[in-house]
Amino acid sequence: MEPKRKPRLVRKGVTKDLPPPEVNETDSVPLEAFASKKPCFKEIVKRKIEEDRMTTLKERTDNFINETSFTAIARIVKANTILKKIIWLILVMAMMAWLTIQCYWLLDKYFSYPVEVKIELKSAPKLAFPSVTVCNRNPLKKSKLAGSVFSRLTDKLDLKTDTTLYNGAMEQLQNKGHSGPHHTEENLTSLVQEHGFNMWDGLQNESVAGTFYKTSSSEIIAASAYASMALLEDDDSIEEFGHQKTDMITSCVFSGQQCSPANFTYLHNSKYGNCYTFNSANDPNPQLYTYYAGPLMGLTLEFNIQQSEYISALAPDAGIRVSIHERGTYPFPEDDGFTISPGSASSVALRQVYISRLEPKHGNCSKNPTVVDDYMDKYGFTYHKRTCLKSCYQQTLIQLCNCACPNFLVPQNYTNICDFTNETISTCTSESVEQWDTCDEKCPSNCQENQYETTVTASAWPSKAYESYLNSRMKLTSNEFMDGGPNTDKDENLVKLEIYFAEMNYKSIESQKAYESQNLISDIGGQLGLWLGLSAITIGEIVEFAMSLFRLCTAKFLTKKHRTSDSTPVQAFVNGS
Repeated sequence: MEPKRKPRLVRKGVTKDLPPPEVNETDSVPLEAFASKKPCFKEIVKRKIEEDRMTTLKERTDNFINETSFTAIARIVKANTILKKIIWLILVMAMMAWLTIQCYWLLDKYFSYPVEVKIELKSAPKLAFPSVTVCNRNPLKKSKLAGSVFSRLTDKLDLKTDTTLYNGAMEQLQNKGHSGPHHTEENLTSLVQEHGFNMWDGLQNESVAGTFYKTSSSEIIAASAYASMALLEDDDSIEEFGHQKTDMITSCVFSGQQCSPANFTYLHNSKYGNCYTFNSANDPNPQLYTYYAGPLMGLTLEFNIQQSEYISALAPDAGIRVSIHERGTYPFPEDDGFTISPGSASSVALRQVYISRLEPKHGNCSKNPTVVDDYMDKYGFTYHKRTCLKSCYQQTLIQLCNCACPNFLVPQNYTNICDFTNETISTCTSESVEQWDTCDEKCPSNCQENQYETTVTASAWPSKAYESYLNSRMKLTSNEFMDGGPNTDKDENLVKLEIYFAEMNYKSIESQKAYESQNLISDIGGQLGLWLGLSAITIGEIVEFAMSLFRLCTAKFLTKKHRTSDSTPVQAFVNGS
């Protein structure tokens, strides 16, 4: 048996500088490859932990003080005398105290959520034309009164003169003249000439004053009676008792193009009866726009108000009530409207005002009120603070007085209407007004809305030169003008209205956050740099120092469980081969 021969080593790839590695003929992997193996990640971590263990707390603190940009600490530590250390310590403590106060003020400012208002005039190539609601000042035609549901109001529709003050003042005058109870007209005339007469003198009598202040105006009683009676009929049925749009509107032009009563949408109003809206959201036609300023590119309307049909108690003045509002919102001509009188042409120059508000916490705008908006539910209009407030007022009256005000929208199927001539009901409703303050909190403002500033001017209409043409044209409108009826007097019945944009721009009023988080961070950073010389880099250094202390505290809890020599992998491989 031949002895086992050792593997013969051969040299390959000899260079001039280094001797070639020895290679096993049975395995061409160099042995030096095992000797030069790099340490693994676990070994590096262990070695780093070992180095951290060797660094003491004092050394770490000295390194931090020498390297940090937090010069205030370095000044205290490196001061060469006790006096300097105390002075620097006092200065640093004082600056830190003042810094704390400054930061408190900044935080208080931030959490007060301040708001600034930006007002800007912006031009626009086109402007959305608003909705225009027109109502005859008289809600009920005299010719429709007999035989209708309103015939029960005959007594309340008769104006009665209140003589309370007159009688009281006359009694005061008689006392001055020492006249007896059986005075003659000549005596009263002489007393008036001698002492003068003023009805307000009657208030000197307490009983007269008490009676006078509790007496309601006959006009208010009539208006309330009409509103209450109108609730007995639905809106569509009640329209026939008022002025019809086909009789009231005699001409309509928008942007130079003809329009008609068909472009107006009906809406009942508790005070003015039949109201009609041009460019309404309920109109199937699309939104109208204006591309040029001036009356020629606006809306021009002519009306016949039919004064012969007026009821004195319901219409003490004559004309057309006009309300200009954003499309899709409910109109309130009794609140924000204006009246144009007959025998005149009224020009209304508009300027659109866009308002943008902030939501909480910087503002209080929202589209979600905490009370039921009856106007939204019934008519489908968009949310508006005013409709919400009126709904809230009505609900408050129902809760406190067990009756509904006829001047607000009455909930469906609710029939108990407040009688304001009743002293108990009148007192209750007056007291309930004090509870209306809570409605403002329940009804937030709109986050975005458009309002319209108006400038109204008037001139005599028609002119003498235009009158003959107007007469001939009006005879072609209805039989009323053909026959020369009572409503053909132009000065008493005809009204002209022009509505247009004065300029092709709009005013933008936007609420903006006056102090945001980036402002707070910037200001606090400025205070830190001013009083202590700190910056974002200093904060990083402090974090790094804190992490170093954390490693020092946790290093002693870590142990090494696996230690191996560098030659073990090599020897094991050789033996295995």
